[in-house]
Amino acid sequence: MKKTYLILTLIIASNLTFGQKLPLPPKPPKPPKQEKNSQKSNSNSYRMYGDQVKVVLPKFNIPISSSTDEKSVYYFKTVEEKLLKLDTTITAEQIISLTKFKISKNEIMPGLLDSLANQSYKFNEDKKYDETIKIAKIVLEDV
Repeated sequence: MKKTYLILTLIIASNLTFGQKLPLPPKPPKPPKQEKNSQKSNSNSYRMYGDQVKVVLPKFNIPISSSTDEKSVYYFKTVEEKLLKLDTTITAEQIISLTKFKISKNEIMPGLLDSLANQSYKFNEDKKYDETIKIAKIVLEDV
């Protein structure tokens, strides 16, 4: 008789714990419908590729002459001053215009900079930290 009460208690307890169903998660919202002719009107900063949204990077067509114009927001000295002050109002366009200006004046050599960076990454992965520090000093002094 004690065995039947024990079995009955186990059946009721297991039914209470394992017999409950979890609710289903909510359905994802449906993407808004686009008209067939207006694909380019909605391409401000995002494009849809399947289910993933990828950011479209804008192209900066800033002439180098605007970097030498003192009245321009892209004037290289004002952009450098903003960078030195760690000004948060500096834009990506201003940094790219400064980079283009320095490359045109041969102040920055992107090929050399990339090769030195790759060397320092390799030395760092190989745990040769002294060589990494030497290359970093070359980058800071020369480039």
